[in-house]
Amino acid sequence: MVEAYVLIDCDVDSVLSVVDEVEAVEDVVDVDPVTGKHDVIARMEVNEVERLRDLVATEIHGSEGVKGTQTCIST
Repeated sequence: MVEAYVLIDCDVDSVLSVVDEVEAVEDVVDVDPVTGKHDVIARMEVNEVERLRDLVATEIHGSEGVKGTQTCIST
């Protein structure tokens, strides 16, 4: 099992809609809007790193209002 935190940067008026879209992504365990450098943090649990890469690249980056992400894999 691979656990990761995805730090998401959004357009300022899109934070809540991004939270809603990311919550619907398979393998997302938790997602919250936050203050600070990033706008949203999502916790994911996947079976393989490749699955994580694919979900972040297609599902999360594909969400309207997402400007960028940083993925931190838990060890």
